[in-house]
Amino acid sequence: MPSDARSRCREAARRFREANNKWLALGITPAEMLRRQPTPDEERILRERVRASNALNEAAMALTTDEKCLGLLRFLRLPDESMDRMSDDELDAYFDAPATEEEKREVKRMLAREGEWSDVAPSEDSETEKS
Repeated sequence: MPSDARSRCREAARRFREANNKWLALGITPAEMLRRQPTPDEERILRERVRASNALNEAAMALTTDEKCLGLLRFLRLPDESMDRMSDDELDAYFDAPATEEEKREVKRMLAREGEWSDVAPSEDSETEKS
């Protein structure tokens, strides 16, 4: 992963986790938000979370297709409760670790099925596509 893309993703992910934790601490369900007018504080926290989510999505766009697939694969394999307990440094280490041989094979399988996914486009610098 290029260092500038990785650092942008890392910082965006930290900001999202912080904003999401504030949102979760409110204890409000989406259904409850639809039933009543949010307080100014709740609305501010929700807007912060949306901005952080958008920034994370934008930062992820700089990654290669391989990197996106590997990140998604690792995210899906990580239980929610583990992610909640892990520090930023532990999460960085988990997502930044070099791909194992098994992960490389799984990414290749994901990319082979890429045509079935409407929202995945190959990148020119994808390592898997070169091999």
